[in-house]
Formats: sequence, C-alpha cells, structure tokens
Amino acid sequence: MYPNNKIYQSNKSLFKSKDIFLASFPRSGNTWMRLLLSDLILQMQGFSTNTGGNIIPDVYKVNIEQWNQDDRISQLDFRIIKTHEYYEECYKKIIYLFRNPADSLCSFYYYKLDRIQKFIDRGIGLNQFCQDSVDQWCKHIKTYLQAQEETSSDFLFLSYETIKQHPIAALQLVANFIGLKVSRVMCKQAIKNQKFKKLKKIASLEEDSILGFNEVGGYKNFFRKGEINSAKEELSIETTQLIKSKTLRIYQQAIALESLRKIQSLK
Repeated sequence: MYPNNKIYQSNKSLFKSKDIFLASFPRSGNTWMRLLLSDLILQMQGFSTNTGGNIIPDVYKVNIEQWNQDDRISQLDFRIIKTHEYYEECYKKIIYLFRNPADSLCSFYYYKLDRIQKFIDRGIGLNQFCQDSVDQWCKHIKTYLQAQEETSSDFLFLSYETIKQHPIAALQLVANFIGLKVSRVMCKQAIKNQKFKKLKKIASLEEDSILGFNEVGGYKNFFRKGEINSAKEELSIETTQLIKSKTLRIYQQAIALESLRKIQSLK
C-alpha cells in the first residue's frame, strides 16, 4: 500500500516465520489494538501499566530488529508487527482488523487533512476523497480474504465494531490467537488503561514517550472520534450509497469470518 516506504522495504528482509502481523487498512483500530496488546504483554512481565506504553513496532518508522532490543519484549519468542500493506506471502500469521468502510475512509481523510501538507494543498473535500478511495479499501481487504481462502497463512479476522462492543472478549480472543496466557482481569486493566478519552487526552500533550509511538505531523485529532457509524453524519447520501454499493458484500464476507461465536462465549 505504501510501496515507496524505504523503512518498510528494509524491514521486510528482517521478517521471520514466527512474526505475527497486525494488519489493517488505515484508521481501522490498529493503533488501539497495539496499545491493548502492549499493555497485556507488559502486565505479563510484571510491569505496572498506564495509558499509552506501546511496545509493538511501526514497520514504517523504526528498524524492527533495533526496536526489539527492548528488554520488555526481547524475551518473547515472537514479534507483533503493524502493517497497512496489502497481503504479502511473507505474512504467515495475521490478525486482520477491519472497520465499517465509511468510518474508516472518513477518519483517514481527516488524518491526512491534519498533517500532510501536499494533501491539504490539493483541496480535496471529504466526499470526493471517500468516493475516490473506496476502491482502495476494497482492494486491501480483498487481498486478505483471498489469502485466507488460498494460502496456509493463519488468520484471525476481527472488526473494529466488535472490539468496541465486546472489548474484553475480543481482546481475550486475540490474546489466545497469539498465544498470550492472560486473565480476564488483565484484559479489563488493559481496556481501562487504553480508553479512547484517556488516549485522546495524552495525545493532546504531544508526548510520544508516553504513547510509545511517534506521529509525523503531530497528534492533532489522531484519536478523533472512535465511534461506530459516525461517518453517516458527515458524508452525503450519494457518497454513503456509493460506499455501500461497493463494499457491503465484501464487508459481510469479512464479518462471516469473524469469530463472533467465540467472542460471545468469552463474554
């Protein structure tokens, strides 16, 4: 998805078979899940946790080998790595996070508008951006859906909406998939620490040392709304209908793969 990102291309040669990829289209809950999993991993090793504290590398910004020198994660026998790329053959174990496409695209627009000057200079409106970008959303999720059918890669599909509605059960499911032996109490603590309002407040301080990741262009509106179906209040009817016509079948296909029954059994 970002083929010209030199850091990603450099990191790609360092990927290992045990690596677990936390994959998603941008603005689909990847950062939130990284924070939740970081919290659990730190708790497991006896560290006191609070809001922020990400220890999962951003493959576009840091050298993953150097990042994993950190004593807090160097003892793990696997790495969790964020990616926004289309599916690649080197991804053998994947947590794929997906979100209502209208919400994801709308959030992506404001993310760019707040920090990318070239995008600002183009003067593209919200509706036009979403209409132009919906095919990219479709292509992204399709590569993972196809890989789930045709490859031996191990997948867990999980929607942003399910994480919001059933956070403890969803986090337990992800932890089980990864192989983290965590309790319900630990999941509750992680969710309490990484609440949206708390993250938004920390981000407003522009403290990357607290959050555990840096954001080029700052943290303005990085945690903007975090709601479900909020885009319907911002997009035109025409745009909403276009997105639905192009994405509904694909979105439903991903939902069908989501382990909702397992999630409900963990509630």
